[in-house]
Amino acid sequence: KDTRSPAAHRAGRVRSYEITVHALDHPGIVHAVTDTLRRLGGNVVSLSTSAYQAAVTGAPLFEMNLSADFPAEVTAARLRDALGQVSETANADVEVRPA
Repeated sequence: KDTRSPAAHRAGRVRSYEITVHALDHPGIVHAVTDTLRRLGGNVVSLSTSAYQAAVTGAPLFEMNLSADFPAEVTAARLRDALGQVSETANADVEVRPA
């Protein structure tokens, strides 16, 4: 178990990323994304979600914005590849940016 404070964790060798997800709203999106991050050793620093209706069709839409830290060996390409699987199964648009 890692007993370091959050500040000590962030001061270590980590890569930070901002992740945005857009999809039709349905159960399981947050779980799918965060489970993928967990498997890569990610630590979610902040997470916000919102649900709203599409302007023209009224379809229920979902948006998630999160910041996460990863071990230094987790590159943006590796993270995008792992989240690409979530994108396909959840029919979501996922964007990854270095923080």
